Amino acid sequence: PKPSSAASDVYKRQSTYGAGQSIEDLAAVDKLGAKLANARGTLTGARARRSDSILFYDYSFSGEGRRELLTMCVHKGRLWQLTAKAPEASWGKREALYLNVVGSFVPKL
Repeated sequence: PKPSSAASDVYKRQSTYGAGQSIEDLAAVDKLGAKLANARGTLTGARARRSDSILFYDYSFSGEGRRELLTMCVHKGRLWQLTAKAPEASWGKREALYLNVVGSFVPKL
């Protein structure tokens, strides 16, 4: 089931990906962020970073009374996504924790 916009959640998804060896083969960080914003709300931040030789795209979104952090990468033929969401009212308490969780994510099979 899809989490409600009122819930605070952190979740990971992975799926088979055959379009390249890196997330940049999918699209540039800003172009992908604009596409994702159509379903997630206003894009408030986008950056590319490298960790353990893996290129990650990090995004932040806001809208409909909630905030969301998303990191994405391609590793070992899979598209990995880690999302952290919280209601706007509790974002101040959770933001540092969620930034740490999303920023330290490394995909493992």
